[in-house]
Amino acid sequence: MDKKKINKKIDTEEEVVHNDDIHFEEEGESAADTLRKLRKKLKECQKERAEYLDGWQRIQAEVVNARKAEVLAKEKERERIVQDVLLSFLPALDAFDMAINSEAWHSVDGAWRAGVEHIHSLLTTTLALYNVAPYGEVGDKFDTSLHEALSSQSVPSEQENTVVSVLKKGYVMGESVLRPAQVIIGVSK
Repeated sequence: MDKKKINKKIDTEEEVVHNDDIHFEEEGESAADTLRKLRKKLKECQKERAEYLDGWQRIQAEVVNARKAEVLAKEKERERIVQDVLLSFLPALDAFDMAINSEAWHSVDGAWRAGVEHIHSLLTTTLALYNVAPYGEVGDKFDTSLHEALSSQSVPSEQENTVVSVLKKGYVMGESVLRPAQVIIGVSK
């Protein structure tokens, strides 16, 4: 006999599985009783298989959900870091705004003024790349979700509950408030 055929025959014989749990027709047992036992054993095996499959599927779903939660948490953390960095630029913009809006601004050398305005423009352009926009104008209706009232001032009744002075601009990033505008609001007496 060829060596390959002998090895193949040995491999095939090793693959045969003997199951001692299943006995065909014990003494005095009919074929129907044996069949009933086999069906019962089959149902038990199918039930066990279904339980294992259900557990495996549940674990798979938990893994998928955990991965999604991790991605979402990383995205939120990235957004928080970006917001923190952008917030750190706002005091510099406040200083530029104060300088540009001061009375002394027009008496400063034109070239120097143009340079400062250019730097201010670069900062606002950079913030715009991150969907950050300033807000807060005199005459705006006071809104506690957008404005922080630092003081109030007596005004005619038609100007009540409006912004009469903006101390610091507010900034939004998309739909969320990055920093509320600091304002003085009008109140009627």
